[in-house]
Amino acid sequence: MSTVNTTESRSSSLLLGTVVGAATGALVALLMAPKTGRELRSDLMEVVNTIQTKGAEYMAMAKEKAADTASMVKEKAADTATMVKERGSELIEKAQQTTTTAADASHEAIDQAASVSEQKLNQAADSAHKALESASSAAQSSLDKAEDSTDKSTSPYSTTRY
Repeated sequence: MSTVNTTESRSSSLLLGTVVGAATGALVALLMAPKTGRELRSDLMEVVNTIQTKGAEYMAMAKEKAADTASMVKEKAADTATMVKERGSELIEKAQQTTTTAADASHEAIDQAASVSEQKLNQAADSAHKALESASSAAQSSLDKAEDSTDKSTSPYSTTRY
């Protein structure tokens, strides 16, 4: 696309230079040729009319090229905007998926941590209950022995001295 525009631009410049050169040459030839005033004015008017006509043609060509270029730029801008919107939508969707995946993984990790904590807490509670039962049993055993020994020492048949 750029190469085509550059080639057309060079062709237009070459053509414009040729026309301007020809018009200048014709003008110089008219001024240098031995003619009467009336003939010279008539020839000059023809050259001026030719230059005006060619100038109008080049102006129309330039306007057409500018309109074509503006249309092409507008079309490319619209295509680019569409592409950017699509890519932006894709990126947003991917970010949402990543966020959802991370949230799910976080919830799963929290659930696992809660489960492990609950297991450890239950184990600690069981150990505490066993220790309490053991201590209670030992205390009861000590109390039973103390009672037995108190009963024996207070019995009428005991042999304690005072």
